[in-house]
Amino acid sequence: MAKTTSEEAKDLYIDLITGGDVLFSILKRLKEIKGLKIITDAYQIFAVLPANGDFPSILLTAHTDVKNPLKRLKIDDSGVILGSGADDRAGVAAILLALNGFRDAPRGKIGVLFSNDEEKGCLGAYEFFKNNREPFDYVLSIDGNGKSGGGFYPYYKALGYEVIIPDLSAYEKIPEKNEEGIKVKKGKAVDVGKAYATSLIIRCADYRKLEEYYSEIREKAIIDLTSAENEKVKKKKEFGFLPEERDLTIPEFVTRAYKKEGVDFHCVNSLIGGTDATVAAEYGYKALILNSGVQDAHGENERVDVEDILFNARVLTNIATFDF
Repeated sequence: MAKTTSEEAKDLYIDLITGGDVLFSILKRLKEIKGLKIITDAYQIFAVLPANGDFPSILLTAHTDVKNPLKRLKIDDSGVILGSGADDRAGVAAILLALNGFRDAPRGKIGVLFSNDEEKGCLGAYEFFKNNREPFDYVLSIDGNGKSGGGFYPYYKALGYEVIIPDLSAYEKIPEKNEEGIKVKKGKAVDVGKAYATSLIIRCADYRKLEEYYSEIREKAIIDLTSAENEKVKKKKEFGFLPEERDLTIPEFVTRAYKKEGVDFHCVNSLIGGTDATVAAEYGYKALILNSGVQDAHGENERVDVEDILFNARVLTNIATFDF
């Protein structure tokens, strides 16, 4: 990786949190990278650096919006920068520094997504992954709250229906299902006022599949929800669950990339809230959340150490170029 000093990293990060139009600041730097193709540059930015080697393709993501506007900026003697904006401008800065470092190195296809409205429910990420036609083997979101060197599995929420089935004979005709991303589970007895009935939980990360399956059940008249009375006992809910067990593994190249920087990468399987990686997981991508180095995200002491930004830039370079 081209040598980047702490002062250069600090100047870049401060510009991202105080420079006004953050998309303009990002685009200005992206346009300096030879060979980088900018696909979208309004609302959010998506760009691709074509492969020049036989390596997996990776999409790096960070969000540009912040929870709270910057009210104060303070840099202590150790290089820690305090002030709103670290979540997730620190992730943005790390990706920009890494791009500048590995642009000429052998690598697979690298995509970068600087998303918007993550703090409003990952709206930008949903918009992107719903329409994306550019395949990637992995999605890495630099957005984990915590010191660099750790991460999270993408715990995500999926829409689902909990349906009350008054007719027990119809209930027996519906098999439990756990395939094609659709999970169907029989629930417990439910008091619906007139008598006890049973419930059926249908959930799926892909809401389109969910609606298709639910419509299929209705068309077969297995569940009669055509009457106004029965419609009242249908509840649309959100269910939180982890990806399939096979996805709860850390790619070896991620572990080795951190190891080169002297850190044993660790990952946990609980995360409050969503990230771009959780949305990617919903759409079937192999995704992982990497800590951005931000401390006390959304809090009064939201902060990041410049050295964490530099560390993450080096790790991303190792990951992208498989330089271990």
